[in-house]
Amino acid sequence: MHTSESETTYHFEGFLLDSSQRLLTRDGAAITLPPKAFDMLVVLIENRERVISKEELISTIWRDAFVSEDSLSQIIFILRRTLGDDPSTPRFIATSHRRGYRFIADVRVGTETHRDESTGDEAAAAPVPPMSLPSEPAPTQAHVMAERVRPSPLRGWVFVGAIVVSSAVSWVLGHLMLAQPSPVSAVRIRATQTLPAGASVSPGGALSPDAKWLAFVADD
Repeated sequence: MHTSESETTYHFEGFLLDSSQRLLTRDGAAITLPPKAFDMLVVLIENRERVISKEELISTIWRDAFVSEDSLSQIIFILRRTLGDDPSTPRFIATSHRRGYRFIADVRVGTETHRDESTGDEAAAAPVPPMSLPSEPAPTQAHVMAERVRPSPLRGWVFVGAIVVSSAVSWVLGHLMLAQPSPVSAVRIRATQTLPAGASVSPGGALSPDAKWLAFVADD
């Protein structure tokens, strides 16, 4: 690593990284990072002149533990999401295929603390609430909602059905009676009626003498 003890503050595209205070801010607002992600960002920035291999990053960040490249990829993902970096067109962290990663943004090194440009006072005088790091994508969970359906009263459907059928029968009989070119010995009339779900018509039925009403029984 090429930095000295005094070079603890790094500025890049609105971000300020203070490695001694373990603080990352953007436009004065603090950003919370997991410890390993913060360490990874410091290592990448301090060695920004070269590509750091995956093996070196793992041995540096996880000195006393054995981890796979999946853990490294997860930390890189968190950093890119925090910085708003697109891996397809990176502005901060570039991937070197099968080699490692490199920090490519322009960095200005300094020891000054972040100050308010309008007053010149240090930002520490007016603490800024920390920004919460977006949580990792959680597995999608299906939520099933059962809708309670209240069935319509069966009697009302039967009454409506009787009115519809009787009206249809009356209309057919009326037209047959008006148009009588020749004597008719018998007339067969067929009518259908859709019943509500769960209802059935009992055998039989009765037609009124004036052929205006058809009575039938529907069972629930």
